[in-house]
Amino acid sequence: MSIFAGIKSVYKLYKSGASVAEMAYYNRNFLWPFIIIACRKFGDLDDDQDKAKVRSELSKLYAQGVFDNPPTRRARKYKRRIENFISQI
Repeated sequence: MSIFAGIKSVYKLYKSGASVAEMAYYNRNFLWPFIIIACRKFGDLDDDQDKAKVRSELSKLYAQGVFDNPPTRRARKYKRRIENFISQI
């Protein structure tokens, strides 16, 4: 789950000290491209235990606000995909 640890740590770093412009740059050029790549990976999971782990990690990140304010139409699409994945039982 190092992908999620990386997203979480960088998000905290930028959230704590970044200006609005820096956060927008980070959001568009780092966070969402990385999230999109991660989404492609978890979409290929077959094992229910792996899916449960990913769902748990995404839920934690979602609760922290990591997926707030997607900067593009494509990012908004992936946010919905994450929300749908999290809500599956």
